[in-house]
Amino acid sequence: MKKIFLFFPFLFLFLNQSFAQRTCSHNSHMQELLQDHDYAVEHQNRQLNFQSIHDANAYLNRAQCSNPVTLPMAVHYQGLSSGYDEACLIALAEAQIQILNEDYGGYNADISTWNNSASQFYPGVNNGETCIAFCLATQNHPNGYGLSNGDVAVTFNATSGTNVSAWSGYINIYVYNIGGGTLGFTWRKRKMV
Repeated sequence: MKKIFLFFPFLFLFLNQSFAQRTCSHNSHMQELLQDHDYAVEHQNRQLNFQSIHDANAYLNRAQCSNPVTLPMAVHYQGLSSGYDEACLIALAEAQIQILNEDYGGYNADISTWNNSASQFYPGVNNGETCIAFCLATQNHPNGYGLSNGDVAVTFNATSGTNVSAWSGYINIYVYNIGGGTLGFTWRKRKMV
């Protein structure tokens, strides 16, 4: 069998904003993943590959990207109680994706924070567009989730957990309470061929 590793989809988990103390488990989760020798080697190879691509293209000015790569996304609300407002939750998902586009495009409202303070810690990195755009997918949805072509890829209590292979062609955001005050985590699913 040949292994194919996908950069995307990766999964984001967003949680209810009502936590008094929230934490991000990325560092501890990453340290756990790196204990697996095969994963550690793959991770190192991806980092080296990214660095070589970055170094080879460091001279490019990406601020005027005319043809961004568009990445399809799906949002899965899980564990909802009855009486939720689907239109409101769809609007919330769309607003969050707009924020991603603003951040990745370098036209977010707080870009001055980067320009005025954070950029000093990243010498040689210029403010500019990444040439990536995110969108809620509206076509080619997997069967069995009540979505038709033209519908945005937002589901309500239709998935459980974060390992739903039917959605593997999307960047998936799973919205649910994972407990412990943890804000969320990301992971990359490996696909075997």
